[in-house]
Amino acid sequence: MFKETESSRPVELFGDVENLLEWNKKKLKKYRDETRWHNQFRCMVYDVIDETPYRILFDARMGAPNAPVKQLVSMMIIKELFRWSDSQLFEQFEFNVLVRRAIGIDTLTEDIPVPSTYYLFRKRIYEHGKETGEELLEETFSQITEAQVREFKVDGRRIRMDSKLLGSNIGWYSRYELVHKSFEMFYRGLTKSDKRFLQTRYRTEISRLLGEEAEKVVYRHNRDEVNERLVRLGELLYMVIRHYKGKKEESFRVLKRVFENQYEVNEEEKIILRPKEKIPPDSVQSPHDPDCTYRGKSGKKVKGYHANVTETCGEDLHLITDIRIEAASCGEARFYKEAVEGSERVTGQRVEHVHADGAYYSESNSRYSEERDLDFVVTGIKGSEPRYLIHETHEGYVAVDRESGSVYELHKAETYQDSEEARYYIRTDSGRKYFSSLAIYTALQRQKLISRPERELQIRNNVEATIGHFAYGLLNNKTPYRRKQKQQMWAYCRAMAVNIKRIAGYVRPKKPFEEQKAALCAQKVQNTVPSTPCFFIFSSIGRHLANFYGFFQSNPSIYPKTPVFIQL
Repeated sequence: MFKETESSRPVELFGDVENLLEWNKKKLKKYRDETRWHNQFRCMVYDVIDETPYRILFDARMGAPNAPVKQLVSMMIIKELFRWSDSQLFEQFEFNVLVRRAIGIDTLTEDIPVPSTYYLFRKRIYEHGKETGEELLEETFSQITEAQVREFKVDGRRIRMDSKLLGSNIGWYSRYELVHKSFEMFYRGLTKSDKRFLQTRYRTEISRLLGEEAEKVVYRHNRDEVNERLVRLGELLYMVIRHYKGKKEESFRVLKRVFENQYEVNEEEKIILRPKEKIPPDSVQSPHDPDCTYRGKSGKKVKGYHANVTETCGEDLHLITDIRIEAASCGEARFYKEAVEGSERVTGQRVEHVHADGAYYSESNSRYSEERDLDFVVTGIKGSEPRYLIHETHEGYVAVDRESGSVYELHKAETYQDSEEARYYIRTDSGRKYFSSLAIYTALQRQKLISRPERELQIRNNVEATIGHFAYGLLNNKTPYRRKQKQQMWAYCRAMAVNIKRIAGYVRPKKPFEEQKAALCAQKVQNTVPSTPCFFIFSSIGRHLANFYGFFQSNPSIYPKTPVFIQL
């Protein structure tokens, strides 16, 4: 049963942390310091969370009251803030008064949600998003970030974006292992009554092929033998898919996708292996995570997802305003439009400048920017430099040969019968050279890019540090999750964690450099020159001099490893 968190709670006489810290004013001052991360988190995250959207996860009348939703969501964010494991998360919330204060707990006696409640809450968010497509954490992220933008007057008119490939928490399967494990997952899930519909000889052969582990098959057999087994598995797959055509289980849908990715059926209904170069990049990479796809980028091969991060880049504080997760095969250009509009919804400000690298450039994105009068600044445009540079004049277009320096006038040519795209040509000594309207448009954009000052192009660079901060702590560049829905949940929590860390650093008072230097020098003087005579005792002779001092005889564990002073 849903129950909203109470805004105020009674103060306990003996369990209140502030009462316990009254004896130490220094610690109490740190505990109350509004610029510290725990108080900033409580003010800018915990207190801002709206629990209403999560009402749908609980029964309106039946069941025990739920644990505070604010605490559960805050725990998910703090976990990503410090990159804790689940066991570390619960241990910190049990005994660390700062993290307890961050989620609204000011006493030592109040209990936090138990692990089972925490996991059930995450599961309900995942299942709700899977069934309805509604991202509850996206609403929370937008709400919290919007409040932070208003509080610190963040300028959202200029943004920048970059992306990163994230590996899924799966193994790298060979082609045979992928087919074998997908078939095994589906077949093991069939009931005995379902299996009876197959002929006995087929059941026997399937059990024999699936009875041996896929890894051992690949290890013990040569390539020809593995391919022979692979073809036979394809024939059995084709028969099974037609036989269980009405099945709606996810394992059956995955099996069907694997067959379509890895095999072809010729006119004679003979099953043949699809050539590797014809396997689509969005093919299934693992039956345990059918959402992830394959992509190679900058010499790295990734089976997983593509994350796009958008942040503000105004004068002072920079906050992440949009975060999106897609399959790895999704290109950067497909993020552009949704990222711009998502950032505008969060900041409530119209975007005027966007800074990105050349991977985000496409004709559709460029024309979208022109329609909205949006300054789209890219560091480059994909593709090699063309031989001819196109310039627009009052009379039309002219082409300049970069090799010879010759200038040619572009003439309009007839369009193809099956296309309405305009075509142009120039007359050269070797004949006519044709240009499509897309080629001319791209060439003009290249000229515009060349004319931009270097300072504008460098604004994008710092977003790479944001990408590094966002993905910090990932082991082997893999997230600990599978499925796109869980990856998106992780991304929202991580983005909110990055934002609150930046806010805590932004509000922390910073001493001028001269004051820091003077304080450091004073500390060095105090720690180096004693006011009265002393003996310098080094660790190498400390054991001999200890015989003269009863204090060291009774405490042999404190022999110094570095030079110390004993004042007489």
